[in-house]
Amino acid sequence: MTRFSHVVVNVSDLERSVAFYTKVTPLRRSARTTAPQQPFRSLNIPEGRFDGWLLRDPTGVGGPAVHLVEWQSPRPIGSTYDSFWHVGFFRICFQATDMAALYREVLELGGEPFTELVMPEGENVTGRPAFSVPDPDGVVLQNVTLPGARRLFHTALHCSDLTASSAFFELLGLHRYLEARTDVPVTNHFGRGQEPSTYEAAFFEGVDDPWPDDSPVFSLDLCQWTRPKATGRPYANQNNVGIARLGVAVDDLAGVRSNLMEHGFRVSQPEVRNFGTEVGVRTVAVARDPDGACIELVDHPL
Repeated sequence: MTRFSHVVVNVSDLERSVAFYTKVTPLRRSARTTAPQQPFRSLNIPEGRFDGWLLRDPTGVGGPAVHLVEWQSPRPIGSTYDSFWHVGFFRICFQATDMAALYREVLELGGEPFTELVMPEGENVTGRPAFSVPDPDGVVLQNVTLPGARRLFHTALHCSDLTASSAFFELLGLHRYLEARTDVPVTNHFGRGQEPSTYEAAFFEGVDDPWPDDSPVFSLDLCQWTRPKATGRPYANQNNVGIARLGVAVDDLAGVRSNLMEHGFRVSQPEVRNFGTEVGVRTVAVARDPDGACIELVDHPL
C-alpha cells in the first residue's frame, strides 16, 4: 500500500518557521528530528546533518507531516522559485470554510498575503474564495474554500508533461481521483508573477486514505501550467530552501524501487537514515520523477 508520509520544507531559520506555521496554519509540533552527521547519498549530500520539526494537522483526520528542516551541514542555500509556473514543488494547500474570517486572522497575525481575497471567476470556481501567503522563506501557503475542518489538504508539484508525470505516480501506487483544467486565462493569487494563467491538473491520493469529508485526507496536485508554459527544473540541491521533496511510505520498498527502475526511472540505492531519538531510523530510497523532482520512498511513515 502507498500512502503519503511527509512533505519536506527546507528553511533558513527553524524556530522562526515553526512559529510562523503554528500561527497561520492548522499545523502543530509533533516530533523533533535531530539527524546526526551521516551520509545522505540519495540526496547527493556525501555527509550532512539537520535539525527539524514534524508538524501535523491536529484535526484527527490523519495524513502526512510537514517536515520543516534546517540543514546544519551543509547550510541552506538558494531561494524559492521566482514564478508560479516553475517546474517543481511549489505550494502547500490548506482548506477552510470561512475564508474571509481566515484572511482577516492571517493579517492580524502578521502574515502578508500576495493578494486580496480572490473570488470565483469564470472557470475558476472550485476552491474559491482563496488566498496565498508566503512563509518566511517565500514558500507559498495556499488557502482554499472547501467544506469540513480547517486542515492540511494537498501539496502541488508543477510538471512539464502531465501525462508523463501521471504515469510515474501511478507506477508509484498512487490513485488518480480527479482531473481539472482551465482554458480561459485569469489572474491567480500565488504571487511572484501575476500573469493570466491556465493549467491542466491531476490529483492523486494514497490508496488507503479514508475520506473525512468531501476530499481525501491528503493529495498531490500534479499541475502543468499551459499559460504561461511551464519552465525550469526542480531545485538542483536538496539543501535549497523551499519545498524540497515528498515522502511516500510503501510496504514493499524493494518491489516499488525495482518496478520504477524497470520503467526507466532513476532510483537511489536504499540507505538507512537516522532522524534522531524521537523519530528513529527509516530505510529510504529516493526516486526522481520525469522532471527530476525528488520523491523520498520510506519503509514506514515518519
